[in-house]
Amino acid sequence: MKKNILYLLFNFIAFGAVAQSSVGLIAHWDMNGTANDVSGHGHTGHLHNVTPDTGMSGAPNTAYYFNGTNSYISAGYMADLNLTRYTICATIKVKGFYTGTCFANAVFTRGPENGVPGHYNLYFTDVVNGCTGADDTTNEVFCPGAGPNTVAAGLSTLHYTPTIQKNQWYRLVLTYDSSNWKMFVNGVLKYNAPGQRIPMGTSADSIAMGMDIYQQASGYPYNFKGTIDDIRLYNRALSDSEAYGYALAVNNVLPTEERINIYPNPATGHINIELPTSNNAGQAQLFNLMGQVVATEPITGRITELSIGNLPVGIYVAVIEVNGATVIKRIVKE
Repeated sequence: MKKNILYLLFNFIAFGAVAQSSVGLIAHWDMNGTANDVSGHGHTGHLHNVTPDTGMSGAPNTAYYFNGTNSYISAGYMADLNLTRYTICATIKVKGFYTGTCFANAVFTRGPENGVPGHYNLYFTDVVNGCTGADDTTNEVFCPGAGPNTVAAGLSTLHYTPTIQKNQWYRLVLTYDSSNWKMFVNGVLKYNAPGQRIPMGTSADSIAMGMDIYQQASGYPYNFKGTIDDIRLYNRALSDSEAYGYALAVNNVLPTEERINIYPNPATGHINIELPTSNNAGQAQLFNLMGQVVATEPITGRITELSIGNLPVGIYVAVIEVNGATVIKRIVKE
């Protein structure tokens, strides 16, 4: 009986969150052959030098490739783009890093950056060097923006590990609740960063994916090179469980999913992570539903044992990062 309750509870948390995800949805571009806004709110995207690509599911023509030079998707101004809080969800694969001034890579932008009212974005950059020195792509992480707000403790405090790797799918959820940003990467909370709590303000600016169209003329286009499979914009900050749900809902289509076996599950004392070969490098982390790391174990061989005997009974998320790929599994501790 307890096992059934736990499974039902997990399904409510992970999949119930997804079912509610239309609340506050402003726009949704699923990239399935068009850049239309499938939310029905009319934010039609316009394609510029992008090409159809294979999406995260492995199906052709379910994503768009951005060449890192002149590719972007734009959508014009509508009044509902003026937000006081927001969530940006995105499914992307990074295939290169922008090497121009300031090293930033634009995934989703609304208006120009640098404190302009009405602006918000999701991008990635070298947070250690910023706009100075040489770009170090080993420092690239996903970053936020919200009108005049900046990260109160400084951009370098957003650095987390593992940093962004090329040719790996990422399911991203960035939330801003008018005070703090939260960044979830593949279902894992990477930071909870306070802003300066300044009102975001309003503008009549458009939005763009894959390029900062407002700063292109001044030499800061921040071209994205890679594939975008899905982007969603909300007028609220999604809850933590909704953020986890965005990653977990498509876990079954991850290419390496079927090649990783975790057992027993449910478990009491430990779980075994079994890979198809012995030549592996990476780590396994277990997170509770608050996004806290509760167990970590390096992966160096074919079978890795992760101890969970000291953890409370409940539901956890195993994030296995190995050989350049990330797989997310739900774990039940009895």
